[in-house]
Amino acid sequence: MFSSRDKMELGPTPCGEDCVQVDKNGDYIQAMKEECRRYKALLVEKFPIPEDINACFVIKGNLHDFGTYYEVCISYDTEDKKSV
Repeated sequence: MFSSRDKMELGPTPCGEDCVQVDKNGDYIQAMKEECRRYKALLVEKFPIPEDINACFVIKGNLHDFGTYYEVCISYDTEDKKSV
């Protein structure tokens, strides 16, 4: 468990790629979560975090005026220089 953690938002998809939009009139949640799961898997594959680093990729929900949106973040221990 992290002693003190912070998150850096990486977005729901790679930079410049289309992504599922929040839609107060539609059911977008499952598609958005699946999009984030694919992006997270890509990040884990391309940028594996060594076991001795107190960090991990996570999917985080955020409230918005039109509904909740999801994005991938990297969560890290702010008290661990290697993690930061």
